[in-house]
Amino acid sequence: MPVCAQIATEAEARRRLTRLALAALRYRALHNRLPEQLDELAGEFILALPNDPFDGKPMKLKQTASGAVLYSIGPDMVDDGGAPLEKEIPPGKGCRPGDVVFELPR
Repeated sequence: MPVCAQIATEAEARRRLTRLALAALRYRALHNRLPEQLDELAGEFILALPNDPFDGKPMKLKQTASGAVLYSIGPDMVDDGGAPLEKEIPPGKGCRPGDVVFELPR
C-alpha cells in the first residue's frame, strides 16, 4: 500500500476508533463499566459498529488491567493484540508494525 494511502487509512481507523470510544464512554456512564464486547454498543450507543478500514473486518476490543483497548490491525495487516504502532518503519519493512489503538481507562 502506498505511503499516502497508509496515512489516510490510519487516519480513518483513528476516526472510527474515536467514534467507538465515545460510544464505550456513553455505555460506561450508563452501566458503570466498560463494555466487554463491541456488540454491547450497537444500536443504543452507536448506530452501527464500524469495520476496520485496513481489512474490512470488525474493529477489536481487548480488556486490560487498566481498562480496555479498542484497535484496528493497522497497516501491517497483522493483529498484534492491541500493541501500539511502532514510531519508525523498521529497515526492510514497508510500514510500521503494530495496531492503531485507542486506550480507555477504567
